[in-house]
Amino acid sequence: MMRQVIMRSAAVIALAVFVVALEGAGAKPGPKSIPAAATPATKQATTLPAEPSRPSVRYIDAHKDAAWALAVTPDGKTLASGGDDGKIIFWSLPEMKPLKTVEVGGLVRCLSFSSDGSRLYSRGGPGFDIAEVDTADYSLRTFRVEAMGSVLLVAPFAKDRKLVTVTASNVVLIHDLQDVAEKGHSRFLEKRKVFGGFIRHTALSPDRRFLAVSSQNKVANRSAEPRKLTVFDLDGQAQIDYTFSSNREYNSSSFAFSSDSRSLLLYAPKKPLRVFTFDRKKGQWSVSSVEMKVPRSRSYAACVGGDAVMYVGSFDRLGFFDRRWKKFRELVRLSIRASKGYPSDGIQNLLWVQRPGLIAALHDGRLAVIDVTTRGKVPASQSTTTLPARVEQAE
Repeated sequence: MMRQVIMRSAAVIALAVFVVALEGAGAKPGPKSIPAAATPATKQATTLPAEPSRPSVRYIDAHKDAAWALAVTPDGKTLASGGDDGKIIFWSLPEMKPLKTVEVGGLVRCLSFSSDGSRLYSRGGPGFDIAEVDTADYSLRTFRVEAMGSVLLVAPFAKDRKLVTVTASNVVLIHDLQDVAEKGHSRFLEKRKVFGGFIRHTALSPDRRFLAVSSQNKVANRSAEPRKLTVFDLDGQAQIDYTFSSNREYNSSSFAFSSDSRSLLLYAPKKPLRVFTFDRKKGQWSVSSVEMKVPRSRSYAACVGGDAVMYVGSFDRLGFFDRRWKKFRELVRLSIRASKGYPSDGIQNLLWVQRPGLIAALHDGRLAVIDVTTRGKVPASQSTTTLPARVEQAE
């Protein structure tokens, strides 16, 4: 008796399953399977920066010894590099063909073009000599400035009427270039004291108005000694001092100005991205933070391409911050020189070249040219992609 009941129950269940299957095959789509085009309730498409494509990298063994300095003309057509071999090499952009090599003597640690690109300035020779190269015929002349310690940065500003130098003795000196033309030497017109006794990094804004310097006190091994980032206004007195929270933040940080010279971006491992913004109407600086996923790696150099993207170089990696992505993304990994004569020093300098869409980097004594463009001359990190709109299912 029990067996018959079980068999009848199984037959009923099988029949019910068969009927449901037939109804499903011939049924019309219900409200939850409405096509996307017929759905009235949709959310707007979201636009986000596109994933960057891997850029091409070209290596050039430009200098026999380590290379440290880079500069580009305002029109983006000529690049200059300098190194410990005492040579300045001029390159055409974007072909990277060598145009001329000029020997200035001494260590070339800083380079800067005039506002019209007609002259290039560098530290030249021993002492406080400044080298000036005429880019029309590559003729060289040197002149002496009244300085205090070896020159770490030299650049013309104020429509090329003045020259600013940063020296190892932690002073910023402003010279009159008219004296150089008439007398062959120059006394400083103005002196500004930099905090501390050691300078780690310097950066000059594209419009040559602001100078950023990071420094610490003379007792370098004491972690309690304060370390500061100072931003000078070369045309006025607006100044801001930022105190680093730790020795690690100071030693691992790098900074660069935006292309419009209104902001200074400061990177430090495991810290928010600091943004220093200058209000030209009020003549004051303000500081804000952008919370991002920041890697732990130490930064050796930085540059800014456009207003939203900051490129940062570490030991052998080049990545970028994009405020829209809110995180750091690796762009390319540079190959390390295998020669025993060139121990890897990491990325020592980065330079953004706006018009060709290139980044020039100095790595292991070599000049690396990184093409970060995808669609024409748009940087890969600044292109956008549109995500499909999401469809709300009807109840």
